[in-house]
Amino acid sequence: MPPVVDRAHIATMLGRAERAYQFDFLAGPEPFNATDLYREVLSLEPWNEDAERGLERVAERFVAMALEAANRWQLIEARGLLARAKATVPDHPSIEPTAKQLDLLASAQRQTQQFDRATLNDGNTQTANLLASLGTRAKQGGCRTLITAPADGDGRWMYQKMNSPNVQGHLRANVRIGSPPGVELICFPDHR
Repeated sequence: MPPVVDRAHIATMLGRAERAYQFDFLAGPEPFNATDLYREVLSLEPWNEDAERGLERVAERFVAMALEAANRWQLIEARGLLARAKATVPDHPSIEPTAKQLDLLASAQRQTQQFDRATLNDGNTQTANLLASLGTRAKQGGCRTLITAPADGDGRWMYQKMNSPNVQGHLRANVRIGSPPGVELICFPDHR
């Protein structure tokens, strides 16, 4: 005869786990973290779908946080978060592709160039030449380009200077409004 499961106790633990998840108390060392609470439910009721899905959501949140860290170029933090996802649900389908993405980012060459906002769009030949040089590198392939400009017009001007017709190819770049103005190139090796 299977052991009797206290449904009220299970419901209470699932509620606590959900609250812990909502506050990003995903795993230890925080007491009453979502991972431990979902695992406790599964120890009492191994077939509990809510607890199984809860662990999957925790792993997915760690993967999302790893990608956010990678976008900030905090690759060590990203790898740590991905390891926590794997510790939560070792065979989660998002872990392997994310690990490959982190490896790709780790092998990328990153170049950033900031510009003085006061002289950015004043006809300075040196600034225009530097933008054209960055555009040439970006057009060689395998590069992602991010232009940060204080205003839309400045971003268009920077893009125009980088996309010089003197160099074959078409520049693909994202433009965001922000400060300080600059260009970031992320170039991946072995791009084909």
